[in-house]
Amino acid sequence: MTRLAGPIEQQRARTAGLLAEASAIAADHALRRDDRRLLPVVLLPANPRPIVAIPAGAREAFLSHMGTLLDAAFETAPRDNSLPMSAEERSSRVNAGDISGARESTTLSEEMVAAACATCRGECCASGGTHAFLRQDSITRVRARLAENGPDDATRMLDLYRNHLPLRHYHGSCVYHEERGCALPRDLRSNLCNRYHCGELTQLERVLDDRRPAAYVGAADGSRLRRLTRIEQHAGDTCEMDAVLPVSR
Repeated sequence: MTRLAGPIEQQRARTAGLLAEASAIAADHALRRDDRRLLPVVLLPANPRPIVAIPAGAREAFLSHMGTLLDAAFETAPRDNSLPMSAEERSSRVNAGDISGARESTTLSEEMVAAACATCRGECCASGGTHAFLRQDSITRVRARLAENGPDDATRMLDLYRNHLPLRHYHGSCVYHEERGCALPRDLRSNLCNRYHCGELTQLERVLDDRRPAAYVGAADGSRLRRLTRIEQHAGDTCEMDAVLPVSR
């Protein structure tokens, strides 16, 4: 008697089929480029959401969230970044994206991360909703930086975040998740956003050749391959992107 496949087995079979489809297209693309390297193919989720006007309620909910964070933050003096830090504190703040510093060596540059995320179009950003992953740790960091260059004022900080809110974003996603990516400059984003890599990006890092990092990155919605991009890191921190499948597919 044949056992019917359950939902997990069915999803695994669909994923395997999508990966096989992406690999076949990538192989044909490499042949046309006369590229004899066997480049890895990695699948990311595809953000399927349309671009819509941000609902007024979402804007108001985000600004209310920020107001609560700022009320709590301004009960104490801003952190003084000029004070010495212990090695443990420095390591913690570097890992959180709070401050710059030496990170563990990685073949996955910021440019390659950006190229991969552009192929996915930020499916993980949807969880940002009306809070944008901003918490006290992020507010403490941003406030300390702003206090070095001007008045330490909650209204000033709130206006800064308000002014970066886009008019349109991906439906049901983070209020800052617009068509070009995140509307917030990196130094205003949450610590989580600055350090997070999804499981698929971690997989991409594992399979890259650090001598000349290149790969095919696909984006699939669970049943259909939506996008496929060839990305390659070059010297000088530049990243080449070649859309293999039309972006409208």
